[in-house]
Amino acid sequence: MRRIVVAAVFCAAIGLSPSVAGAGPDDTFIFHFKGRAGSVVLTDCPAGAPVGTECRAVSVFAFEQRVNEDGEQLGGTGFNVSLFEVTIVGGEEGFIAEEIGFGFTDDATVKINGSLSKGAASATDVALCDDFLCPPGAPESISVSVRWSGFGPTSSFSSHDMFDDDVCFFNSRSSGALRFATAVGEVDGVAWVDPNLPDFPATLQSDAFGTIERCRLT
Repeated sequence: MRRIVVAAVFCAAIGLSPSVAGAGPDDTFIFHFKGRAGSVVLTDCPAGAPVGTECRAVSVFAFEQRVNEDGEQLGGTGFNVSLFEVTIVGGEEGFIAEEIGFGFTDDATVKINGSLSKGAASATDVALCDDFLCPPGAPESISVSVRWSGFGPTSSFSSHDMFDDDVCFFNSRSSGALRFATAVGEVDGVAWVDPNLPDFPATLQSDAFGTIERCRLT
């Protein structure tokens, strides 16, 4: 089953990398990460829209995370949105989507339960087009709320790696779980729907990562 995100994606949002340890020759470095996330594509394109219909879609990735980097407590929430202009073209392709805005905020509400059976996230007035100019007619900000309901089995994984190079000892553990979901949402106060695209399913997931690096005196 395709995994959409691993722990590194969460950590990148706050400028951390779980693969980088800062241990000196007689130090111990400890890093722990836990996070949950929901993803979905929402659209205002009507079902069965005829060829030539122009509408919009938004891709949402919302997460909550907790990080302990060698005793320093970090983390919080994050909310990514990508806004697309969509044109229905029919045939095998079905539609053409052009990105017209991207935004991120950590001023968001994100709650996902441990069993991945439900989740909710919202963010207001997320600024778009910070990295490029918005096309004419594109909004400069967007407000989005989403509610997920998980269904079916949960796919999970875990790993444990240890390594000793005669100078430093490394002990790392990671685990995660992914569950498909249905989703409903609103964009700028208007109901948008999940089009249930096979390549972009709505999901809920959790990830955890921990590492200890202990270096010996030389």
